[in-house]
Amino acid sequence: MCASASDSGNFPVSLPNPGVSERELRAVTGNLPMVTPLSHLAVLEISGADAETFMQGQFTQDIRTLAPGVARFSAWCSVKGRMLANFVLYPVRENVYHLILAKDLAAFMPGRLRMFILRAKVQVSETSRALLGLSGAETPLPFPGMDVPTMALTTGAHDGIHAIRLPDTRLILTMPPQRLAETWNRLIDPDTTTPRVPTGQEIWQWQDIRAGLPWITAATSEAFVPQMADFEKPGVSFKKGCYVGQEVIARAQHLGKVKRRLYRLESGQPLAAGENLFSPACANQPDPVAGKVVTAAPSPGGGHAALAVLLETAATDTRQGGIDGPRLETQPVHPAET
Repeated sequence: MCASASDSGNFPVSLPNPGVSERELRAVTGNLPMVTPLSHLAVLEISGADAETFMQGQFTQDIRTLAPGVARFSAWCSVKGRMLANFVLYPVRENVYHLILAKDLAAFMPGRLRMFILRAKVQVSETSRALLGLSGAETPLPFPGMDVPTMALTTGAHDGIHAIRLPDTRLILTMPPQRLAETWNRLIDPDTTTPRVPTGQEIWQWQDIRAGLPWITAATSEAFVPQMADFEKPGVSFKKGCYVGQEVIARAQHLGKVKRRLYRLESGQPLAAGENLFSPACANQPDPVAGKVVTAAPSPGGGHAALAVLLETAATDTRQGGIDGPRLETQPVHPAET
């Protein structure tokens, strides 16, 4: 069946306008060092003596593997196994953890998580930490003493600034808001050997699409089980004990009955998270929806790119706007092994 799966604060300095400028295009195509304000992301803090036990029973990742200096992708799911949110999770110090997730989910998630705390010694709150993304060519960071992580999903910290290395070599920096202007100015300082090119968040989101990293937002919360978004590979432990949604997720994994997967899309028209996609293959079905956009951004070279969860049998002829709409270029993020 073709039915679908049922700004942070004012930045203290001048930023690029929305869209992709010529300067940004040159930076991307030339693999120059870049820095991006990640105002579409936010940081939650979970702390307390029972924090690890609490998260172990709620999240898809094995929290016991979070040693100091280690980060993990994880998700929080409904009882039906659908992702309410996904995030990068890492320990800050003993009994204190930070989660990087979509900004538009950060406001609702603490209150909903608190419903499950009961008598546990756990606190959940949204922090005011600011985020910057570093991409492009590797250059020394202008922070003497910082232990910059070099391996995927490892972390470093110095003087209140945290650095998290993503699998595609990009870095996320989080910091107190009062450190943001100073940090930004250091990174773009033209007097340094290799100043970073400032870019808008659309560049970072396009890089997420290129890396196959699907961020769940308010528009797609509860739309997908992890396997649909190919998020089980980095974000789910199938060896840990019970957690919310575990039975559904484990059954989908072991029975192999997930018929939707993650695809990259290219379109001449803008795409939006949560937008339904269609296919003539579903024309005779009660619901002609063949998939849903997870995240989207302008492509630096022109057009628009997206990650979408699509019905595999309809992925070769996916349309935007309706079954008679323009056909989209699609490519599986993780092609099936032959």
